[in-house]
Amino acid sequence: MTTLTQRTPPPYADVVIVGAGCAGLSAAAPLAASGASVCVVEAAGHLGAGTAAAGPGHAMLAVAEPHGRLAASLGASGLRNLLSLTRDALATVPARRWRARGLLWAAAEPDREPLDLARSADVLRALGVSAAPMDSAPLSAHARSTHLGPALRVADAGAVDVPGLLDDLASRARAAGARIVGSARVLGIDDRPDGVTLTLDEGRTLRAEVVILACGVDAARLDPRLADVLVSVREAAIAAPAPGPDLAIRAGFGWTAITRHAGRVVLSGCRWASPTLETDETDPCVVHPAVAERLRASLVRFLPDAGAPGAPWAWIEAHGCDGLPVVGPVPGTSRIIVCAGFAANPVGFGLACGAQVARGLIDGVAPALPASLSSQRFLP
Repeated sequence: MTTLTQRTPPPYADVVIVGAGCAGLSAAAPLAASGASVCVVEAAGHLGAGTAAAGPGHAMLAVAEPHGRLAASLGASGLRNLLSLTRDALATVPARRWRARGLLWAAAEPDREPLDLARSADVLRALGVSAAPMDSAPLSAHARSTHLGPALRVADAGAVDVPGLLDDLASRARAAGARIVGSARVLGIDDRPDGVTLTLDEGRTLRAEVVILACGVDAARLDPRLADVLVSVREAAIAAPAPGPDLAIRAGFGWTAITRHAGRVVLSGCRWASPTLETDETDPCVVHPAVAERLRASLVRFLPDAGAPGAPWAWIEAHGCDGLPVVGPVPGTSRIIVCAGFAANPVGFGLACGAQVARGLIDGVAPALPASLSSQRFLP
């Protein structure tokens, strides 16, 4: 994780971005390059403190749900827009930052999931996405497991070296003239007709014309109008000393993730094991005992040769209340813009939505941003 050595924010910036994750940093560079003064403030003392670095680093097309189900709920055109948005964003990830190019959607429940996978294959092909079925034999070679399959391989997705990607984005933002300030926790925001004032810890203040809230569930803390729009969800993972799969894997209808990182295999998910599905949780240091047990059991089931697992860890994700990100001006103001709710796909959606927010501020329009993600969908 890259340490942020700059600790003192300027007294004023045209645009202040709260959160130095994929979304915040992808918005910073184009805004600064357009001539705006840009300051990114991050509560932690380093990059990668949020969801993207704590999770498995999966970069997906759309959300962590079978594409056939998404097409049924959003329609073909709605799904096409999400696929296009995230696929174009992932195409900007440098080749050196991909840990596993390709994502397997695998059946963990052979009696229920294969039908969903078949529907997803039909939907993706109809929309021009490469989706190749894989039966259990070659899947075992890729996944190093005999308990998953069949599967669907999506070539344009995979697993990303998120800390390295954040380093790239931060370097690009600084080269364009943006300032990135660490250890700067925003305590409150005062939105007035003549500008926005941010109150930071240690008695510091920062004024801006526009504020972009790219800080996950903290956005709801800073603007109460988002309290019913962004939902906090605790996710957890466990790792074991095994090589891991050659490709990134989503299983259990998309909500279990398996990947290889730093010589270990990492498995995450299983929040369904707790009575509350881990919703409305805010403490990233706690792992629910039932979730921890299911993580260990899933690791043994899917990867019986993985070795003894270490201690599980957890993080907090921001989910849009309808399962989709929330992007655009907070209803009732034009000076505060939300860019959050990426759930399990902060790389794909974060890169895409941050870039679209920047484009909207520069050009006055963000044509690639689907209406299904717009913050205005929550207006009465």
